[in-house]
Amino acid sequence: MRPALNLCTVRDAAARDAERIVQLHARELEREIGLDRVRRCVSAYPSVAAEMDGRLVGFAYGDAFAPDIVRLANLLVASDLRGLGLGQRMLGAFEMSARPSYGAVILVNSLLYPAPEKRTAVPFYERAGYRQLFETEASAVLAKTLR
Repeated sequence: MRPALNLCTVRDAAARDAERIVQLHARELEREIGLDRVRRCVSAYPSVAAEMDGRLVGFAYGDAFAPDIVRLANLLVASDLRGLGLGQRMLGAFEMSARPSYGAVILVNSLLYPAPEKRTAVPFYERAGYRQLFETEASAVLAKTLR
């Protein structure tokens, strides 16, 4: 039986979450991301963390794209909780956090990043109101206006 998402808390992420974000990323995607970069991003840009029973089960964080546009740099949900709506909850919380300072979110979804089970997330973002701006054979750039 899969866990109930009402037991999951989505909150603003902070620098103290960076190490657990890096660990979850490595565990789920079998590749490393830089701790210092994650710490900088969650400290300076919109970011959210999802926890269940004290366990980090997801995150989303941004970084700079333009003065009024934030780039969604990374969004990840633990594999045992995918398909339950947690990603949409985190994306909505990320957008809400970004809205006071940024007029839009931009992101790149690429199949070229190595991962154990790779599939496009374009439909996920389109359901949340993102428009695909352009694509290559393996990547898509999407954006959404926040105001």
